[in-house]
Amino acid sequence: MGCGVQGTNIRVEPMRVFWGREHCRNYIFNGNGSNSGGDYLNLTIIDPDYNQTVGYIWFDDGVASDPAPAGKTLLGSVSILAGDTSAQIVAKVLLAFLFSGVDDFYAKAGESAQEFCLCNKFIGEIDNTAEGTGTANVTKVVEVQGIGGELGATSGGVELSFEAQTIEIKSDQTGEIVLDDIFAGSTASASMSLIELTQGILKTVIAGVSGDALTPSGGTEVLGQGQSKLYNSMYDYAGKLILHPVRIIDISDRSDDWVFWKSAPLIESVSFSGTEQKALAVNFKAYLDKSLDQKVNLWVQGDWLQDFSA
Repeated sequence: MGCGVQGTNIRVEPMRVFWGREHCRNYIFNGNGSNSGGDYLNLTIIDPDYNQTVGYIWFDDGVASDPAPAGKTLLGSVSILAGDTSAQIVAKVLLAFLFSGVDDFYAKAGESAQEFCLCNKFIGEIDNTAEGTGTANVTKVVEVQGIGGELGATSGGVELSFEAQTIEIKSDQTGEIVLDDIFAGSTASASMSLIELTQGILKTVIAGVSGDALTPSGGTEVLGQGQSKLYNSMYDYAGKLILHPVRIIDISDRSDDWVFWKSAPLIESVSFSGTEQKALAVNFKAYLDKSLDQKVNLWVQGDWLQDFSA
């Protein structure tokens, strides 16, 4: 018998809660050969600690210097040649950032040879107008508006619920005896009560999904629900739900994270009391993400930042 210290694997496990969408913008080059060394693209990213960085990517032709625009952080460079066409520059952008291992963003091909997308890897709100485009001769179109972040403190725990759907197999010859069950799918949801109800968090979970925000003429912004999103697909408003254990201080250690790839928070109730804290009860329903490996494309437990492409 060993003399080492014994312990258990039993834990009290509060979780940090994050929800939102990753910002993704499409760049379309305007005219062949109109971009040259020293031109740059603005790119605001969210880092693994969910902090925002205002940065840029520049085109390096080996002659021009890094433009180093004021107040922006260099996120990367793309080596080009004088006279490169738009399609050639796009191909080089994709080569530089598609498999580069950059922590905070990635590139993907657009619908034509003259365009590409730069997408953030982490959720968070981006001010598209403030981001701008930089000096490169491009048109920018937002494909997915980034929103969200950490949803603050909760009360009463975070509960994940799962339900497997099966079809019972019976036969005339064996009566009501169940011979087998055929797995027909499953559902997943997460319920919690948010108590750190800042206006930003309220706007994320209400206006970001089934509700809306409105600023009347000459007035101030309000939040609410009405007919504006009636009959819309909830999938279009879905984002990523991330649960990260409080005990794991390093947010980049995702080994025990729980993630719904696509989910939409639906508000259930708001409680007001003179003896208890105000709370917003929210339920997140998970949706299938068909772009990911079928083995884990509803939810995943573990390091979710790995490549799960289908």
